[in-house]
Amino acid sequence: MLANAYEKNNDIKNALKNYKNSIKSNNSYPYSHYSYGIFLYINKNYSEAIKMLKKAYDLLLNEKLDVGVERFVGQAN
Repeated sequence: MLANAYEKNNDIKNALKNYKNSIKSNNSYPYSHYSYGIFLYINKNYSEAIKMLKKAYDLLLNEKLDVGVERFVGQAN
């Protein structure tokens, strides 16, 4: 993710912009929310970090549940 590269180079402005763009382009991708949440936490924006990390958790849990249902349905056929 491009945002991670900016973050590693301490380019906070571009990191922030790219994290937001990543989420905007694919809001259902849990790892974008997770990475952005960690970025926010490191930068002491705790309330927003919690929101992003919770969203990542919810998306990942939903993704796992969907896979589980697909496996179960596949076995029934």
